[in-house]
Formats: sequence, structure tokens, C-alpha cells
Amino acid sequence: MVQIVGTYEHVETTNPEVILKAAGQEVTSEKVAGLTVANSKVVFEGNGDDYVLTTTIGDTWKRETKFTLGKTFEETMGTEKISTTVVKEGDKLVFKSTSGTRSGERTYEFTDAGVTMMLNVDGVQAKRVYKRA
Repeated sequence: MVQIVGTYEHVETTNPEVILKAAGQEVTSEKVAGLTVANSKVVFEGNGDDYVLTTTIGDTWKRETKFTLGKTFEETMGTEKISTTVVKEGDKLVFKSTSGTRSGERTYEFTDAGVTMMLNVDGVQAKRVYKRA
């Protein structure tokens, strides 16, 4: 079993506009560029089934998400409130979210080298790759 808890530094992003749309954001060249900055990171802290995921993009955006495996919680993506449940599947944490008629998944797959986040919203995918710090 791979270690989940840790700090991960951004390496690359594929389809950043999908991430912005999923977050209810307007897609602009500045926002797309912001998702591809080198000083972005994610930090996973955990104790048993309780986790804190802190996402930092550049020097201006930071979000902390607290969750317990298997328990539904409410989070905000952009301006939209969504209901999310996180389950652990082997070396993956799968965030299953719904809001009105939309649904999506964020899957964080952990390896010894880092973590890959796959976002699937309405059948469109984006990917972010991070290396262990």
C-alpha cells in the first residue's frame, strides 16, 4: 500500500479549461495559465479515515477540504455547492460529487513517485500530475 499522506508539487496539467468549467469559472487565458504554474501543490494530511486536502495554486489561491471516508459532505466549486463522498479504492481516493443534474469524479491515484488527479465531469476529462516533495 502506497503512502497517501504527504506534500505533492505540480508537474503538469492536461485540459485545464475542463477544471475551470467544472468549478463554475469563466475560462480565460489568465486562469488557464494560473492552473499550469509551477508553484502549485497539494497536501494530504490524515488520521484514520479523516483527511484534510489543501490545494494551493500559485501565490493567490488556496482551498482546504476536510473529509471522512464514506461520509457525504458539502464543498464549494467556484460558486456552486456540491455534495461529495470520498471512498478509498486501493491506492486511490475517489471523490464522487453531485450538484443538481450534474455529477463528476476526481480520482487521486497515489504512487511512490507522486499522485495523479483525474477529473471527469459530464464525460470530459482533465488531468493534473504531481510529484512527491
